[in-house]
Amino acid sequence: MTRAALTVCAVLAAAGCGTAWDLHFNRGVAHQDAGRYADAIEAYRDSSMANPASFEPRFNLALVYEATGRQDRARAVYEEILQMWPDHIPSMLNLASLKMAGGERDAALALIERALTADRGETPEPYLLRARYSEELGQRDLAGDFYREAYEVA
Repeated sequence: MTRAALTVCAVLAAAGCGTAWDLHFNRGVAHQDAGRYADAIEAYRDSSMANPASFEPRFNLALVYEATGRQDRARAVYEEILQMWPDHIPSMLNLASLKMAGGERDAALALIERALTADRGETPEPYLLRARYSEELGQRDLAGDFYREAYEVA
């Protein structure tokens, strides 16, 4: 989103069009897309405060933290999301990836298994991450099984 588009958002907000959390969220997306991560963080925080019942700004905040190398903050936000929305599969998978990278294999596997259960075979992502995890452990046959499952679901 350009500065002009951001200005339009501000005008719409002043005119009572759209909700505050939507406008903050969209501003965050625009800043994130433009690589203005500090501004994106601020906008996503504002969006979360304007609508605490929405996970989207928190999830995007975690993505920005990951993109800027602040893995500890990203992990904390994913954990917060899962406290409030225990079946949010993307947060489970992203947190599992961070835990895998940090050497927390058992915790990562538990999150992946939880995502597989919550997903009920609807999307390939949990299977793909489980296959990757199996490969890292040298379990190539098991990895192949999970890759096949991902292919069948896709």
